[in-house]
Amino acid sequence: MKKSCTQCSAPFEITPDDLEFYEKVSPVFAGKKQLVPPPSKCPDCRTQQRFTWRNDRKLYHRKCDLTGKQIISIYSPDKPFTVYEQSEWWGDTWDAQKFARDFDFSRPFFEQFSDLLRVVPIPSRHVEQSENSEYGNYNWGVKNCYLLFASDQCQDCHFSDMLFGCSDCMDCSFCKECRFCYQLLDSESCYRCFYSQELTNCENVDFSFDCKNCRDCFGCTGLRGKQYHLFNTAMQKDEYQEKLKELILTRSSIELARERAMELWRKQPRLHAHLLQCEGCTGDNLLQCKNCRQCFDGKLGQDCAYSQNIPSESKDCHDMYGAGYGAELDYQGFCISGQRTLFSFLIYPLGNDVLYSAYCGNCKDIFGCIGFKRQQYCILNKQYT
Repeated sequence: MKKSCTQCSAPFEITPDDLEFYEKVSPVFAGKKQLVPPPSKCPDCRTQQRFTWRNDRKLYHRKCDLTGKQIISIYSPDKPFTVYEQSEWWGDTWDAQKFARDFDFSRPFFEQFSDLLRVVPIPSRHVEQSENSEYGNYNWGVKNCYLLFASDQCQDCHFSDMLFGCSDCMDCSFCKECRFCYQLLDSESCYRCFYSQELTNCENVDFSFDCKNCRDCFGCTGLRGKQYHLFNTAMQKDEYQEKLKELILTRSSIELARERAMELWRKQPRLHAHLLQCEGCTGDNLLQCKNCRQCFDGKLGQDCAYSQNIPSESKDCHDMYGAGYGAELDYQGFCISGQRTLFSFLIYPLGNDVLYSAYCGNCKDIFGCIGFKRQQYCILNKQYT
């Protein structure tokens, strides 16, 4: 099915697999299936639409609307929301069900959902099991970190995002189990590596690209298991160290070395995409995935499409960001773990048969709800049988 995007006018295709998926995730009410219609926007515009609901790294000072305490929040003071400091939001001093309301069939649903979103308390940030890391968001298990975002199990890391198991790193992105690294991108298991990209198991490697199992290299690209290489030229240890002193003597010499390294990078043939142990996949940075179309930054995903950051065994999910931990048959949302959750965000931990809801966890069979924990059979935060 050929369509034209209603937002950018770009042509896009809805495949038979897409149509089968929409039919599969369509919810059933009172024994009747309510078919999810095909999207009217192209995949890129749908991605933009999802990201409008996710603020990764803009932080503001504001007051907690419960205690009056000055806090750090992803919502600026002028936003029309009720914001609680995270520990207060997870506490038992308030009940989201007190904001319940009847569904008004004379008004559009989205107007009513918008009204509810403005009064039900929402958390100031999304950080769990972290210490001394107030200036961050979407972090789990981090310690002594500043301006770190969307990261897991890190310590003493700053000005970075998407780090996993890293320590003492700064200005890095998409790195795993790295230490003492600076301006490193898309790398794993590295130690003291600077200004580099796509390194694996490297040490003391600077201004380099696509190197694996290397030590003491500078300005190199495409090397495997090498040591004492300067701009891809092999040297003896003493010669290498002497040349390196000349290159990093002054700021201007470092800049010249960087430009020379970048010129070498540009000449290096590159993979069209990083698809490792994948079958029938398109996208980039996928590991052990199967039948994933236009997906990025995923692991162990299967039959997913038009999604990003699908880190853990997601299955049959479309148009998602941050689907994982057993996500299945989910559509149009972000930060969701569970099954059959549609048009929702921040449904964790676990949500099954959730529609048009936000900031809920351990819930099932809810529609248009906000701020719930362990509820079932609710519409606009009102309990039903």
